[in-house]
Amino acid sequence: MRVLEAYQRSSGQILNAHKSGYLAHPSLSVALRRVIERITGFSRQVFPTRYLRFPLYIGRCKMSFFAEVCQKVMGKILSWKSKFLSSGERLILIKHVLSAIPVHLLSAAVMPKAVFRIIERVCANFLWGSSDEGLRYHWMGWRKLCLPLEEDGVGFRRLQDVYTAFSYKLWWQFRTESSLWTTFMHAKYCQKIHPCQAECKPLVSAIWRRMQDVSRQVELSMLWLGHWNAQLLSQVLPRDIIAVVLSKSVPNEQSADEVVWMPARSGKFSLVSAYQECPWHVRGEVRQIWSLVRDPSRFSHYFREANKIADALANVGVAHPHQDVQLYEHWSDWPRLARGGVSLDSMGVPSFRMVRNS
Repeated sequence: MRVLEAYQRSSGQILNAHKSGYLAHPSLSVALRRVIERITGFSRQVFPTRYLRFPLYIGRCKMSFFAEVCQKVMGKILSWKSKFLSSGERLILIKHVLSAIPVHLLSAAVMPKAVFRIIERVCANFLWGSSDEGLRYHWMGWRKLCLPLEEDGVGFRRLQDVYTAFSYKLWWQFRTESSLWTTFMHAKYCQKIHPCQAECKPLVSAIWRRMQDVSRQVELSMLWLGHWNAQLLSQVLPRDIIAVVLSKSVPNEQSADEVVWMPARSGKFSLVSAYQECPWHVRGEVRQIWSLVRDPSRFSHYFREANKIADALANVGVAHPHQDVQLYEHWSDWPRLARGGVSLDSMGVPSFRMVRNS
């Protein structure tokens, strides 16, 4: 209450106790509830409820908590005279009106994928229109409509991609900014450990699980500039590796650490650059590589067999870095043990199988 009283004195605003309430876990005893109500004068609110249009709930996230945003999208469509709208006008309304409605929730709330499917299905039905007999045929799937214009799409943004981009932003803010929220998250999930080493335990919050799902991708796009802290390095790295790390040149130790967002030329984080880093947008590069392949069937075979070798190396470990690497120009020159695990298939390319060293 001292905090609320200080706020009233500094801002000149007075809180209305009749319009205010407090939230408590259902397991809280009745005696403690009465104490809170007597001191604050607030009435008890029950879960689920809303605050700043965000759902507040206990337990598993349900699709019914986000029914309001789905109804808002459908209500916006019903308010338009769809029969008098051309296809181009529908495209503009979907891109700039309907797609912007759930953005506020995508920025911080944990939403089920079913909500994305409902909103996208409603937008697709609005795009293709309807007749007296019902909905018209969809000549192109929604995933293809979300492709860029140069890939024969119309440039819609998938809600899942926008959701992932906002997840990138949450992890970026958690790692680079100093605020009450970041301090709380560090104290709750990263006590005496690096954020990348924090485990995703069963009872963690949904927002922390959302951030951890993209933490690896974001960390790979972050470049830290600063000085080494040998004391902290000794807590997570072996001694021989610490010596190698400390031998690397870094900027002036007098300057503060700086983080660079590598996908952007300016080095500063932006949602546009984060959206372009989503896995969905790698398909362009994959298609360019695939267009250079002369024999797709043989290339697929090589790729599959290479994955087998990579899995085997990941399981048993690789050679010591100081050990010489031997290169062989032909498979017949391989050692007998390795050659025993190779056979030529009908296409004349090698296939690999695991060989145990007796």
